Amino acid sequence: MDREATYFYFLDKTAAKRFRGFQAFSLSLLLFCTSILLLSIDKLPEEFRIPACIISSAFVFFGFSEWSDITDAAQPIFTNVIPADDDEE
Repeated sequence: MDREATYFYFLDKTAAKRFRGFQAFSLSLLLFCTSILLLSIDKLPEEFRIPACIISSAFVFFGFSEWSDITDAAQPIFTNVIPADDDEE
């Protein structure tokens, strides 16, 4: 039996479930970061809370931007559509 055809059949039949699973993973990652941020700020002394919140928020923003770049770059793997690259001339 052609294994590639079987694999593409599997990908086609599970696309919606894989998308929902990835969305659930992404949301749980965001909520985990928020939980760690809130717990760490709660345990800090009062004078360190605001600077720690600003620094932690910057780390979360940086992590999100990296995650977003990686998922955008991986999109052609799942859609079979390669976006046009504006840098090439």
